[in-house]
Amino acid sequence: ILSVQGKVEVASSGQQDWILAKTDMPLKPGDQVRTARRSKATLQMSDKTVLKIRQLTTMVIQASPSGEQMPELNLKSGSVFFFSRESPKEVPFRTSLTSGAIRGTEFELSVTEDDTTTLTMLDGLVDIRSGQGEVAVTNGEQAVIAPGQAPQKTATVPDTHQPLPTTPNIVET
Repeated sequence: ILSVQGKVEVASSGQQDWILAKTDMPLKPGDQVRTARRSKATLQMSDKTVLKIRQLTTMVIQASPSGEQMPELNLKSGSVFFFSRESPKEVPFRTSLTSGAIRGTEFELSVTEDDTTTLTMLDGLVDIRSGQGEVAVTNGEQAVIAPGQAPQKTATVPDTHQPLPTTPNIVET
């Protein structure tokens, strides 16, 4: 754990008790992490990949199903932002509705209270699938998977690597 802000808790693999997370606390497959309102945490994986866990998030770090080094991210609720400065990594993920392996360096994965999953790909590629279908999502695209529906591309994300257009300041009088 690189940083903790607010109330962040960890439950070790196989344990029901939650303890307060601390900076430099090691995590291992099977551990759960959750954040409270107005709380967040930053995790760094062994390969230097960074995960920013936003408020009201619960996730499980699971051993990779293929036995590879990168664990599978099981997002139960909330939102996680993934970033890697290294070459694109394949990151397996799972939510209650979908699964896939992202081949990329920058994306956000979110799950709402009704289990709707949103994947926003800033840089990379994923074939996201559910029991109702599959869709490919690449740089600057977003997909939403709602309960009982096939994955749908819903939006094009603005290119965050380009300067934003300037807008005049609006002053209230």
